[in-house]
Amino acid sequence: MDKSIYYNPNRLMSFDRLMNFVIGARGIGKTYGFKKHVINNFIKRGEKFIYLRRYREEIKKVNKFFDSVITEFPGHTFEVKGRTFLIDDEVAGYAIPLSSWQSEKSNEYPDVTYILFDEFIRQKDMSGYMPNEVEAFLNFVDTVVRNRDNVRVVCMSNATTITNPYFTYFKITPNLNKEFTVKGELVIQTPDSRDFKTERLKTRFGKLISNTNYADMSMDNEFTEDSNVFIEKRSANAKFKFSITYIGKTYGVWLDENAGLMILSHAHDPSTRFNYTLKKTDMDVGNMYVKNFNKNYHIRNFAEFFKLGALRFESQQLKNIGYDMLNDMRVQ
Repeated sequence: MDKSIYYNPNRLMSFDRLMNFVIGARGIGKTYGFKKHVINNFIKRGEKFIYLRRYREEIKKVNKFFDSVITEFPGHTFEVKGRTFLIDDEVAGYAIPLSSWQSEKSNEYPDVTYILFDEFIRQKDMSGYMPNEVEAFLNFVDTVVRNRDNVRVVCMSNATTITNPYFTYFKITPNLNKEFTVKGELVIQTPDSRDFKTERLKTRFGKLISNTNYADMSMDNEFTEDSNVFIEKRSANAKFKFSITYIGKTYGVWLDENAGLMILSHAHDPSTRFNYTLKKTDMDVGNMYVKNFNKNYHIRNFAEFFKLGALRFESQQLKNIGYDMLNDMRVQ
């Protein structure tokens, strides 16, 4: 294929933000493009990088990290020793699992200017996120950054869902009608993959998966786990009823008696006596742990409105979060 159809990091990097997210079609070359970027950066300026994955098991194949890009750099040597990357016999970077963030606190990385976090969004059928993952991630970034302003963090993922702990934590949703969404030191890119799709449809595999959900994700950059069904803003008639604290965040549940709808929202009453949690890890002063939702009036109603198709969510993120809550409650 023509190399110009593959992902190029330069436009994202031109925003000069600390935190960079790119969510693109599978195979468009996000990881490949950033590998080339950090290798060039080391060869030209001696600046090092960290390749970050969530769990130790995901680091096991790191010995093949350079295999796909070696031909792009004739005259240079590449080697992986354990979790250390070497270029021309010099240390160029490190592979680190996010799960080891606490043991990294005492380490220093003064020459590291890039952190590449691969597959930061998990698919529904894959192992989940770490407990309090974003806090762990920020702790790790703080370990590397210290007081420097020359570090760039890049988080990469395929297009599966816009709902993830990172966008929820930073209270940002990508505008899918634009390629870039910017908020302070954070930028999200959803790159155009139309040229990539046109070329891939010419391949035998492209023809096989055309007109399938997998093609929507892998070639069209569509968020296949998302849909607009049941997404609706609450009306002025809606009244706050109770709140649910879930994975460190508190959400409000509102009732619109005129419309016969219950709505999950970010808005809530922090002074309510009715604040529940579905996970022991979320227990704190001021909330009540609900182990069996059938024994709690409010949480049981939440589940019943869902079963009746009368539960609404004020955004796509809230819908996916609400579905995760219901799954934890084992609502069928």
